[in-house]
Amino acid sequence: MIETWENMSPKDGYVVLMDEKVTNDDIERLDYLYQPIMGVIASGLFSLLKGEANQNPQLSNRKMHNELLSLLNIDLAAFYEARSSLEALGLLKSFEKDDIMGKVMVYQLRRPLEATDFFTDDLLSILLWESIGDTRYKEITARFALPTLKLDGFKEISKSFLDVFQVSQVHLSNKPDIISESKKSFLTNIKTPQKLIESDNVDSFDFKFFIELLKKSFVSLDEINNQRDLIVSEHLLYDIDEIEMAQFIGDAADLSTNEVDYNAFKQKIAHKYNQQVKLKKQDDSMNDDGQNNGQKSVETLKKVGFSEEDSQLILASDAYSPFDFLKSLKESKGGYVTDSESYLLQQLVQRQIFTNSVINILIHYILIDRDLATLNKSFVDTMANDWSQQKVKTPEDAINQVRHFNTKKTETKVTNQRQRKIIKKETLPDWAKDDYQAPEADTEIDKAALQRQLDEFNKTAPKGG
Repeated sequence: MIETWENMSPKDGYVVLMDEKVTNDDIERLDYLYQPIMGVIASGLFSLLKGEANQNPQLSNRKMHNELLSLLNIDLAAFYEARSSLEALGLLKSFEKDDIMGKVMVYQLRRPLEATDFFTDDLLSILLWESIGDTRYKEITARFALPTLKLDGFKEISKSFLDVFQVSQVHLSNKPDIISESKKSFLTNIKTPQKLIESDNVDSFDFKFFIELLKKSFVSLDEINNQRDLIVSEHLLYDIDEIEMAQFIGDAADLSTNEVDYNAFKQKIAHKYNQQVKLKKQDDSMNDDGQNNGQKSVETLKKVGFSEEDSQLILASDAYSPFDFLKSLKESKGGYVTDSESYLLQQLVQRQIFTNSVINILIHYILIDRDLATLNKSFVDTMANDWSQQKVKTPEDAINQVRHFNTKKTETKVTNQRQRKIIKKETLPDWAKDDYQAPEADTEIDKAALQRQLDEFNKTAPKGG
């Protein structure tokens, strides 16, 4: 079952642990590099969990999520979004379990990447740049750049370990028990580099077949294996198959050295997918008479209550991949697909909550119905959560959900306008109301009473300016 915020309860327990110590330098990188991408709530959640991490965590000493919600002053939906951002950026691993005390989450904090690793990661660096712009990006890269000095003409004279220290050969051959025991405890915590995309777990790209294709070329297969994560990332972003990917590698290879220029490789892919939109080759692609394998057509959709426009949209959502669909809509509005939008789509597809056709309807709703310029992560997450709760499974479901929302929105607007009119009328002074009738002329008694009040006021009023 897909885990979403509605599956959570404020009474669910949680325990926090850290796989490594988080230092002040780590927090600095979190503030400058990660916070612009994930937002202040996610950053605050990381800091809060860091403060609650226990050196010896016990499931019996769990706390409840309502404490986190109270401290952050957010609801479960906002908490889930912040937690998801931390998970996606490699800063948090979440584990759940049901025991006799109820549901419990184990949150394992992970250190932010070193600055060098962050800035050499294409996805992270692009997201940061899109969040803060050129000027700020240059300032931050300068802040984390290590000072350098040319050492031409210098000779290193540093001492080695054994030049300075001596270790007993007896102890090296027969290590003391305390050394062996402590070594075991640390070996269990040896970390592998954090990855945003686990390329080994991507079933949609056959890397072995891809390597077989490249054996016919002269490129270094060892280097290709070293660039596995990059290649799989490009596949996920643009839905490129193994044969086309091999062609991109060949186009970016230098024939004289047989080395692949991976910057050129990425540029060639981006150039092609920013120049053309191609239909996705789906198993349920449209046949010659305009119907798919499920006999879906404009006429059949109209018979069940969909308009001509909605029917065309449903068929288009079935035919295009999310990236191609997004690109087509953006170009029709005179815009372009940003890197953060591509990454956002990738995350949405990887969650496997919706089919591609439902994602396409979501894209259409945001860009066309709502007339927004770009896909905003917070808004996409909000809509996706709502549709997931409403069990939206097909593009038809998605269209009906949009209809329902628009109808509800219109009814709310009419009700609010009516209420505003009533409130406005009832708060007007008597003389401004439509049914106002002027009172009869003041009596002499009323005038005398008014004059006495004025005289009394003048006596008590302060003198001078």
